Amino acid sequence: MFDHTEDDAACGSTKTSITLEKRSDTKVAPVPGDAKARCATCMMRNICMAASLEAGEMYRLDSVVQGWRSVKQGERLYRAGDPFRSLYAVRAGSFKTVVTPSKGKETIAGFHMAGDSLGMDGVCQESHSCDAIALEDSVVCVIPFHLLEALCREIKPLQRKPSFNDALPR
Repeated sequence: MFDHTEDDAACGSTKTSITLEKRSDTKVAPVPGDAKARCATCMMRNICMAASLEAGEMYRLDSVVQGWRSVKQGERLYRAGDPFRSLYAVRAGSFKTVVTPSKGKETIAGFHMAGDSLGMDGVCQESHSCDAIALEDSVVCVIPFHLLEALCREIKPLQRKPSFNDALPR
């Protein structure tokens, strides 16, 4: 359990106390049944990396996407230090990414909604540098990075889209 106390003059209070409980149930189970993700039929395709692809390219991307996973509220999709293997496209729900330095004070690194990507933090070091925690019951597409990297060499529109959410103006 972590106890955080910090000055928060901007909100008019001198001290705010936040208690976070560390969860141990971090397994992410695949969705039962046909869990194969299909970019062509996904409602997020217009804001995801598949937006600029033609039908043949979309089919090839579908072959790379491993499937999709359901992540329950409060569960971690991955933790800091986990080996980097895949990128994740948020189909439904939302996540926060957090960094916890050795002092133990959790810092929110970002918020990710449907159409956004997760996992880019692991590309350079080949391990994740933060935790990705579901803020609500969520669903992500699992895209093995080594397969996506090979496909990017062949499909030019994917080379120009280093992140899934570049299409979103924010």
